[in-house]
Amino acid sequence: MNQQWLLYDAVTDWCNRNDWYYEVLEEGEAIRCGFNGDNARFILLISVHGERVMVRSVAPINVPSNKRPVIAELLTRANYGLAIGNFEMDYRDGEVSFKTSTTTGSEPMPDWLIQDLIFINCLMMDKYFPAIMQTIYSEVDPVTALAAVES
Repeated sequence: MNQQWLLYDAVTDWCNRNDWYYEVLEEGEAIRCGFNGDNARFILLISVHGERVMVRSVAPINVPSNKRPVIAELLTRANYGLAIGNFEMDYRDGEVSFKTSTTTGSEPMPDWLIQDLIFINCLMMDKYFPAIMQTIYSEVDPVTALAAVES
């Protein structure tokens, strides 16, 4: 069995053991889960490419085109100084996501690493989601919105 399948199996085994329902998007490559945060329900996409595992949480809203520049500023400011992961926005449709990933080499992926990739991702998206919403739907500037969630 190649490394990609070993990683995929490790991720799906972790989900099964921890009662995380998932949908297979591409056998051996990608699954989709949902998670309920304190601030919203998010989609979680977990994919395996060779020796890399990537987790993306997707916000349940798309940023309107007129707000994309200010949200880009917000996400850039939020990314500065993050030790693990980063926010992204697709300028074409306004999709906002948070991404964590790791490369495992030829080593098996331990449960704690899978859990960290998933939990850190979920926590970060849920933590910053109010700043995203506030910046979209009010006149609050990105600096003020970030200060509220980072305090």
